[in-house]
Amino acid sequence: MKRRDPDSFWAWLRQLRMRTLVLILAVCLLLIPPLVIWLMPVVGVSTGDTIDTADTARRVLGLIEFDHLSGPEIKRRIEELLRIKDSVRKELMSLEQKRAGMLEEIQGLSLHMDKLRMEESRETKELERLKVSIERVKLQQKEFIQRNTPDIAPPLPLLAIRPQPRRSPAPASECPVVSRCWDYSRCSLTSRMPVYLYPSRSPLSSALSVSPYITTNPDQACVHVVLDPGDLDSLQTLEHWAGDGRNHIVIFSDKKSRNEYYATKAVIVSSEARSGVFRPGYDLTIPPLTSDTLYTWELLQPLVPVTREYLLEFEAHRDLSSLERDSPEEAKQERKLVAVLQDMKLQGTTDKFLMSYSCQGVRAEATGEWTLCGSEDLRLARLRKATFCLILPAPVTADTVSSAVQTRLRECLVAGTVPVILSAEVRLPFSEVIDWTEAAIILPRQRVTELHFLLRTFIHSDIFSMKRQGRMVLETYLAGRQVILETVLDVIRHRLNIPGLPFTDTPSPSVFNKTFKPQLMEHLPPEVEPDESLGKNLMGPVYFFWNWI
Repeated sequence: MKRRDPDSFWAWLRQLRMRTLVLILAVCLLLIPPLVIWLMPVVGVSTGDTIDTADTARRVLGLIEFDHLSGPEIKRRIEELLRIKDSVRKELMSLEQKRAGMLEEIQGLSLHMDKLRMEESRETKELERLKVSIERVKLQQKEFIQRNTPDIAPPLPLLAIRPQPRRSPAPASECPVVSRCWDYSRCSLTSRMPVYLYPSRSPLSSALSVSPYITTNPDQACVHVVLDPGDLDSLQTLEHWAGDGRNHIVIFSDKKSRNEYYATKAVIVSSEARSGVFRPGYDLTIPPLTSDTLYTWELLQPLVPVTREYLLEFEAHRDLSSLERDSPEEAKQERKLVAVLQDMKLQGTTDKFLMSYSCQGVRAEATGEWTLCGSEDLRLARLRKATFCLILPAPVTADTVSSAVQTRLRECLVAGTVPVILSAEVRLPFSEVIDWTEAAIILPRQRVTELHFLLRTFIHSDIFSMKRQGRMVLETYLAGRQVILETVLDVIRHRLNIPGLPFTDTPSPSVFNKTFKPQLMEHLPPEVEPDESLGKNLMGPVYFFWNWI
């Protein structure tokens, strides 16, 4: 393309006539002002201006006279108004956002209020239900108290029992205390009381031979034990009897010991002994050792519930007709006693009694004692139904030891019942080391008229306490042959003030069976503290974070 020379342009411009230029300038001056005035409303509409008329502009701008303003001033005023409009619009948008947030909050609060109203209604209904339940429980408790409160008649006057005629006195005891009849030279404090057991065919030998006190050297023995001897002459032939039986213990399993045995210095251990010959604090009374059953906790009756179906249980047999021929007055007292016991059922009470005063096919003993009925299992089955069991020693042997009383007492403890003994003078087993008043109720026979009234005064905690104490006495002293014989030796050792043997360390039994295999962990997981805990572990991550930043 051919480039134009600048000199040619100036040459062309010079060729134009002056009048043409003037004409063009005049046309421009005439057309530009109307065009600007015409374009001003168009610009206002395109920018969103809402001023349509001059009057509106005057009211908005606060102008009295609008015509004298120039175009730039009007433009400045319009721009100011636009800025105000944008600011107002932004403020309105902010208020609209706040309004929407407040509406949302109000809606949430309304929903929460509805939930609270529903919860209040539900809690009110639950409260009303609980009030109704409480009222029902109170009513049931009141009905239970009324139903279980027996109608007990006032106690009757006590029975007046005539004193028994004095019998011929037995031979005077030579051993009122141990120190007068025991040779302490054989029993030093460091000897640990060695015991020599004479050879015997008695079933008690196997139970006593495992005692830690047993020794095979009779010359070093402190105590010599004789089991179920035949007669007194057989005792005189023993090697270490020494003429009077000092340092000897004669144990009878079930045989009745005769009075001549008590004339010696030997300690007589038997389930029966008569008044006048029994030496309190020297001789011992034990239950019959005829049974080899060891009553462990698996075989014993649970102590709960505290109360059972029957309040009192008694079952024994006594031939009162034959007693009338020998002692009419005693027979009269026994019949009156039985009549009082039978009247307890007829007093209109809600308590139940399991009482039986005769047995089929049972012959009463010649001693006049109340004879036990049936087998041991049948008697225990009856005792497990009662809360209290009645033990009724004969008045003739009230201050003596009876085999039937000993057996009955042990069976009551095995069945988990509380023994009630109607005799204040009866001698109970190991009475010098056992406080029987904590495990049994001991009353004189005259208070039989107050028996029902007295039994209902014991609350459940007292009954359970006596049951628990009786269970401890049974397991510690009367659980079986071996336990009873070990208790006899311990009582003798206690009398001699000899320290006992140390307890052997035995591992506790495992709670798991033989097939159990514990699961072992190869390694323990590291202990990691949570982040919310205090200490170094919290500052470590924070410090690392700031270093990373």
